[in-house]
Amino acid sequence: MLWHEDMTEIDGLIRYRQDWRAVIAELEATRPMTAKRADNFLKHVSNLKVGSLVRVGIVEGSRAKSSDDESSRVAKRMLDPEFWHLSYWDPITSTYEFARGLPSKITPEGSPSQSESEVLSGLTKADALEIHQDIESVLVQDITVTEKQRLISARLGQGKFRSEVLERWHRSCAVTGSTTLDVIRASHSKPWRSCTNEERLDPSNGLPLVATLDALFDAGLITFNDNGDLLVSPRLQDDTLKVDGLKLVRALTASERIFLDYHRREIYKS
Repeated sequence: MLWHEDMTEIDGLIRYRQDWRAVIAELEATRPMTAKRADNFLKHVSNLKVGSLVRVGIVEGSRAKSSDDESSRVAKRMLDPEFWHLSYWDPITSTYEFARGLPSKITPEGSPSQSESEVLSGLTKADALEIHQDIESVLVQDITVTEKQRLISARLGQGKFRSEVLERWHRSCAVTGSTTLDVIRASHSKPWRSCTNEERLDPSNGLPLVATLDALFDAGLITFNDNGDLLVSPRLQDDTLKVDGLKLVRALTASERIFLDYHRREIYKS
């Protein structure tokens, strides 16, 4: 639970920063049980990596000072529907900061990444909600923080998943050969919700496609056969989209063909 009165807005983000070691030192003298709970919270924070996603409860009320004998009194509490992330951690002073929203880089692997707003921009409200729900389903899994971060990055087409998919296709679009990475998305052939966690992270289950082709692929309006030829759904009636005759720039591997076979059977609108 984070206190609303201690939140500030910096660089367009709502942030919550505390020097926890000093707080605990004061609490130990007046309220040892509260100090113990605070220490447990600090241990939890210390196990997180910068960029780790968390869900935050926000409280308002009468907050006791660490020198007070009485505890704080909560008048109102709510679970923030938005994700927060650990944006700063100093193990020397035990100073931590949480920021509202997804980090601009979700994983520490150094691969290109985007903010949540950039990823979700252009999506319908229903699609954006689906992504939020998928991320929520990852956060409640009994897996390590690192695994959660990798899965969330993969869901957003980022992080190690995106990097490995791009490497398989010479860091270019699998169809056009474009190397403008800012417009290339790493799309899952077998959709996220139908996958195991292993399949979600498998680069064989990804195709790097420029934005227009990625949208058509996700919607099942195009797919690819085992020879790499692009197949156009009869439901695609837009003559301005010149996609006939296109094909993948290289031959598919056996594992890539398995995932694309699923896409043809279950996603493609034949």
